[in-house]
Amino acid sequence: MEVGTEAAVEAALAQGNAARATAPTAANACSSRSHAICQLQLVRIGAVGEANTEAGAQQEGSVRLVDLAGSERKETAHQTADDPDRLAEMKAINSSLGSLKECIRLQFLRDTAADDTHVPYRRCKLTTLLKSSFVNHAPALPGAVSESVPRLCFLSHVAPLRSQAGLGS
Repeated sequence: MEVGTEAAVEAALAQGNAARATAPTAANACSSRSHAICQLQLVRIGAVGEANTEAGAQQEGSVRLVDLAGSERKETAHQTADDPDRLAEMKAINSSLGSLKECIRLQFLRDTAADDTHVPYRRCKLTTLLKSSFVNHAPALPGAVSESVPRLCFLSHVAPLRSQAGLGS
């Protein structure tokens, strides 16, 4: 949906958030039971007389906000065993998070070891939607962190791979 004001953005986010599934879990009284991805395409049109910009020239960028549903641990799975819908939901969430972790791990290997391993982004909807966050490496701004946020979030899961690949700590 196209929005042009801050209030319209807030309304769109509220609408999307209202559509999210939540339910109590053993770890949290109100846990997100679905993933949320909000991609903002930002377009800036240069004003007449603006320094270093032609009048009407466009600058574009995008920001992707991702809120992943929490995973369920095997120890608490027995609490959802009586509800087949919750059990299916738990399996789907854990499966998509596992696919995301595997894509990040394999992309990390490709990036660091010049490996030509296939990264299965089409394994689930989540990784299909987030693929461009990993493979389209935009040039970093001066002084900015060059790693994408999703990759940093999973660094603790792939850090042991650095020593396996002979890259140190």
